[in-house]
Parts: sequence; structure tokens; C-alpha cells
Amino acid sequence: MAWLDAYIEKCPGFAWEGAPQWDTLVVPLRNKRTRRNSRWSQPRWRFTVPFNNSFPEHYDQVLKMHSVCRGRKHYFRVRNWLRYRAVDWQFGVGDGTTQEFQLGELLTVDGLSVLLEVHALSLDPAAPAVVVEVNGTPTTVTVNNRTGRVRFSSPPAEAAVLTWSGWFDHWVAFASDDLPASIDNKSNGEFVTNFTAELEEVEAPDEDFSS
Repeated sequence: MAWLDAYIEKCPGFAWEGAPQWDTLVVPLRNKRTRRNSRWSQPRWRFTVPFNNSFPEHYDQVLKMHSVCRGRKHYFRVRNWLRYRAVDWQFGVGDGTTQEFQLGELLTVDGLSVLLEVHALSLDPAAPAVVVEVNGTPTTVTVNNRTGRVRFSSPPAEAAVLTWSGWFDHWVAFASDDLPASIDNKSNGEFVTNFTAELEEVEAPDEDFSS
């Protein structure tokens, strides 16, 4: 597989959908209780991206990505319109030893926590530069925009709160090797098409800071 630093050019229309998905094994017991085991450490997002009343050139833009990716084979970037801007998100706590951390958002409810990882940092020219802070002080770090990993020049002190701000994407693949479209209307005497791209989140590339 290849991870393409590229987006579908055509903007999606209304009825765009995004949803995180977990994989939980639920075993019913004879006493009406259940045993539950979470198989994934991270959710996987799925996106339904509709393109309504599009001209042929717009279909060609999506077809270009689908063809270069050979359907489901290769990966590319997509913006999750439900959440793509991190603002002072905590992603870790220093221990005085660790220098590399994974960006994300550390969420805690009633003492139970999960780090929702962020891997693909936005390449949008309008996106602000990624800012990493230690106890509220901006700090220079080395950032891998394709994995969301950051490296400090020296380990943050023990109990130091690590936060970040910036925009991010998701690595995705087409969920189908097919890309059907229909012609349902005309606009200014020209046929317009309707079609939907189904996308599924995939793993980030396995690379270090020198890749």
C-alpha cells in the first residue's frame, strides 16, 4: 500500500456522514449478565461522502483518486468535518524519561481515560502551524505530519502537562472497488450526476522522523 498526501478535490455535499466505530465482543451469560471485551484500542471512522448534482468533471476528480488508489488498495487523506481542529488538547503527561509522544486527545470520564490518537496532520494551506505546549509554554518539537508523532529535544519533566493545537485529517481508503454514479437530472442543458464515496479509516504509515 501507499499513503498518498492528497485529498479528493471535489467538496462533498449535504448528507455527509461520519461515525466512529469500536469492536466490542459481548458474551451473554446464563445469569443474564454479559462479559465484554474491547478488541480495538482505537475507534475506526467510516465516512459517507455524497456528491449531488455534480457535473462530469467533478465525477472525474473523484474517479481520478479512485483509479490511482486502484479502488481499495492505496490510502489518502480526508477531513473529518465533525472534528478536525485541536485546541489545547492534552495528549500526555511527562515522566522525565519519554521523548516521543503520540498526538491525540486524552479524554477522561469518572477516572477512566482513553487517548484518541491523531495521525495525519493537515496539509491544508489554511491550517495553522501545529503548536505543542508543556505546562502552557510553547515548545519546539520535531513533528511527523504523517504519523502524528512528536519528539521533544529533551524529556518533559515528570507530571508536566502536554497539550497541542492544530488541524488534522484521517487516513482512509475507499470502502469499495466500485464507484457507481447515476444521471438523474440536467442543469443548463447538461447532464448532472449523483454518486457517493464510502470511505473507511486505515492505519497510519509505519515510519520514523527521517522518513
